[in-house]
Amino acid sequence: MRRVIDVLRAGGERAKTRDALIQLGMAYRRADQYEEATSCLTEALAESRAMNDERHAADTLYHLGTVAWSTGQNNQAIGFHQQAVDICKRTGFTDLVAVQAYHGRGEAHFANAEPAAAIACYTCSLALARGIGDKSYESENLMMIGHACVGTRGLGDYPRAIANFEEALEIARAGDLQWHFGPTLLGLDHAQACMGRYGEAWTGMQKTLHWLESLNQVR
Repeated sequence: MRRVIDVLRAGGERAKTRDALIQLGMAYRRADQYEEATSCLTEALAESRAMNDERHAADTLYHLGTVAWSTGQNNQAIGFHQQAVDICKRTGFTDLVAVQAYHGRGEAHFANAEPAAAIACYTCSLALARGIGDKSYESENLMMIGHACVGTRGLGDYPRAIANFEEALEIARAGDLQWHFGPTLLGLDHAQACMGRYGEAWTGMQKTLHWLESLNQVR
């Protein structure tokens, strides 16, 4: 990706350079190299703003928010995600950029112990995801509504949590969206435990834990 960026920049391809910077920033984020991710995404955001490209600005702000969230800087994450949402509201975006923006804002609310506000954002993102047929975000929003309904940092509405986790899991299994399996299954078993189904929850969590360990999914 660095070689691609160098070639594009040398050729004066500003938009393509910006796109490559976003992709590289996301790759760094997935590799937990957050300083490098922030550098790439900040440069991409500056390019988008210089070109008055609000769609890519909102997209990049979402990714900057995820990096800030991953490093525990939730105040920064809130700011980035709110800027992305504001752009989508102003422009009327209803595509993937808007789905991401509202989802990210929900995650920042959730991390800030604001479950009702988080659910409102996830619900908006869910509707937008269904509008564009994005099953991954449909599943993830349902999963996060489930987590926001659990009492640890949420509403303590366990039947609602279980219903959302089960629906999220059904979509993930139908689409083989394996990245969603772990956090959804653990959330479901957590909610089951809160309902007093301790044996069922213990068995389920142990099974999921061993499966995640076999995949080296440390998180």
